[in-house]
Amino acid sequence: LPAACYGFILTSVTPLALRFARNGEGAYPVMAIMIGLFAVALVYIARNGFVGFLDNTRVRLENARLLDQLSATHARLLDAIESISEGFILYGPDGRVALCNERVRAYWPELIDMLVPGTRYDELAAAAKELVVTSDREDWVRRRNGYRERPDGYFESELRDGRWLRFSDRRMSDGGTVSIHTDIS
Repeated sequence: LPAACYGFILTSVTPLALRFARNGEGAYPVMAIMIGLFAVALVYIARNGFVGFLDNTRVRLENARLLDQLSATHARLLDAIESISEGFILYGPDGRVALCNERVRAYWPELIDMLVPGTRYDELAAAAKELVVTSDREDWVRRRNGYRERPDGYFESELRDGRWLRFSDRRMSDGGTVSIHTDIS
């Protein structure tokens, strides 16, 4: 593009400016100056505008490449989470479900509508307490919450359908929690 701009200035604009400058009558010299300024502006736009255009194009291509790479990595991560044999729930730092796999939904079919992004942990625990075998459901929630706050080892519960689940929670560096549910029946 700059070469085309320079060619236009040399073949069209410069001869016109010279013709006006040679004809020293009236407004012709002023028009020659204006044409000269127009030529300078074209050169400036051609140099800076083209470089800016190229930089913008490079940035857009790099962003598209990075977005493709991020999408592929995200898909691989989701595939990996779905391929494990345990139930998996990722809670964000705010204590809300960020994602979970189908295995955990199979372990908790009664909670399937709650096992979606945005559900708070305490809502899940309150609903889950109705599905465990315990003499004191509120105590179960307190013990489960205590374990979640200070995950050390694991926490086991018997479900009403006779299955036993082991919960292994781990705190992440961002404050979120990964909860692994294993059927140990």
